[in-house]
Amino acid sequence: MADGFAISQVTPGPVFAEAAFLGVQIAGIPGGVVAAGAIFAPSLAFAPLVSVVVRLTEVHSWPRAALNGVVTAAVGLIGAACVTLARASFVSPLEVAIAVVVFAMLWRWPRSQPVAVLIGLAGGLVVLATSR
Repeated sequence: MADGFAISQVTPGPVFAEAAFLGVQIAGIPGGVVAAGAIFAPSLAFAPLVSVVVRLTEVHSWPRAALNGVVTAAVGLIGAACVTLARASFVSPLEVAIAVVVFAMLWRWPRSQPVAVLIGLAGGLVVLATSR
């Protein structure tokens, strides 16, 4: 999962890239093509239904409750993915310290992402140099 996430972050279309990457890992090039196509299928199939769902949520409470459940499940999945990625990423105290510094910096100065990336790069190089 960490490899797929890393690859998806350095290419355009992170979700689509990760789907294709996983497809290739599972079933080679044909699997990548099927996964990349399949990632677009729900959008194409469900786009016409959006207005119907919006109207239903305005009139009835049960679709609103169902959507609240979907949102709750999505938040849970994101949390689980964060835990999985943290376990793969934070293997030394130095990595944890770098993450805390970058998080605090982004919390205080939200527009400092380029600096955060450079700090992460420098920290990663230090971790790599010290782990050899």
